[in-house]
Amino acid sequence: MNFSSPDFLLRFLPVFLIVYYLAGPKLRNAVLFCGSAAFYMISGSRYVMIMIMLLIINYLATDRMYSTESYTRIGLPVEVRRELHLLMAVGCNLVVLFCFKYFGTTMTLVSHFTGKTSATENLILPLGLSFFTFQMIAYDIDVYKRRYKKRPDFLMFLNFAIMFPYVSSGPIVRYGDVESDIKTREITARHLEKGAVSFICGLAMKVLLADNLATVWSEIWRRGPLGIDLPSAWFGAWGYSLRLYFDFAGYSLMAIGIGSMLGFSLPDNFDHPYAAVSMTDFWRRWHITLGRWFRDYIYIPLGGSRRGMPVTILNLLIVWCLTAVWHDASLHFLLWGGFIFVLLVLEKTFLHKIFDRVRLLGHLYMMIAIPLSWLIFNVSDITVLVEYVRRMFDPAMAGVVTEGLDLFRYMISQYGVLMAVGAIFATPAPAHLIRKYHDKLPIRIVLCILFIVSVYVMMTGQDNPFMYFSF
Repeated sequence: MNFSSPDFLLRFLPVFLIVYYLAGPKLRNAVLFCGSAAFYMISGSRYVMIMIMLLIINYLATDRMYSTESYTRIGLPVEVRRELHLLMAVGCNLVVLFCFKYFGTTMTLVSHFTGKTSATENLILPLGLSFFTFQMIAYDIDVYKRRYKKRPDFLMFLNFAIMFPYVSSGPIVRYGDVESDIKTREITARHLEKGAVSFICGLAMKVLLADNLATVWSEIWRRGPLGIDLPSAWFGAWGYSLRLYFDFAGYSLMAIGIGSMLGFSLPDNFDHPYAAVSMTDFWRRWHITLGRWFRDYIYIPLGGSRRGMPVTILNLLIVWCLTAVWHDASLHFLLWGGFIFVLLVLEKTFLHKIFDRVRLLGHLYMMIAIPLSWLIFNVSDITVLVEYVRRMFDPAMAGVVTEGLDLFRYMISQYGVLMAVGAIFATPAPAHLIRKYHDKLPIRIVLCILFIVSVYVMMTGQDNPFMYFSF
């Protein structure tokens, strides 16, 4: 069940909000858990029992970490016992994630060499398992490091772990982000207004921009790399880049908006990444909660950038290998992670000094780096990927004519306005205007129109799942 589906928007969400508001402060945590559990089950997860098992394991392990008693019978001191519980919890999370996300890839490789097909290749990833796993590992480590003084009761823990606004595709929330709100929260008219504005903006980004921009890439991809010219190749790559941004950022805005309507302040997940002046800057703005997770639980514990440039480069390599594998163990994701890693190293060694002086050069550089990186991310066939990239950079491809017409001119005539609107709304300017004048009548009218049009398009169009559901 998608946030941009009629079932969610016109049935689930209104009914849930009515019950939630009528329940009163004392019962709201119970209502929130029931609603989150219902959302998870309605969304079609076939592995509810596995998620329940992981919830119980993580809660019991962290609950024991709060204890200061030693295992005197077997001679285990407190810290050793706490370490064992941490290893058990993190290990269980990673084993389940591997079985569903990577075991199929492993068996595919085995099948390739043995010629035998395994049923495990077709395992369906449980809804939100990757995001859930990262949240649980962060919680386990934070409890181990005594970052939370008071242990939550089981209901509070459950609400943190599977709260429906972010259970499927993030943002990756830490317990500290919502601890005070889970305990007690006040729902005011300001919360409702702020939440509604965020939700409408996210819905419009998904339904009106992302879903329509999908056609740009489809048009190019339908012809294949051998049937496109140089400018069309760039047009298609930017079309996919904008679609991915509005799809994922739109979901995050809807999640944050629903959270606000429930009385929660969820962390921002995007900060206009396409306005970045370097790849380093980009990854401070894109999927902020994922970047924060890798920074705090991988990069900094490894030493970060405090031990000199060689160690810094090694740490970056580890982080980006893990980031690539988190998305999938396929070769093109590893190439994508390697591409980002190389750019980050180049920026740390000399490029950032240039971009700091001349920001325009940084923007031009990112105009090339962003679509190229997402192209590597998207195209799984390496042979096709190489040919597509050649089309983007070979001047001889600038004059290729396809099917008796100038493909680029056709793409501009059909999708030029859509791409221009997408480019404008990828900048900070529209969001700044909405934040500044959201209480003014003209902006409220525009938001109402966006909501009505989005609902109409949603009701009459296809149900397009969010792209990051697959991760």
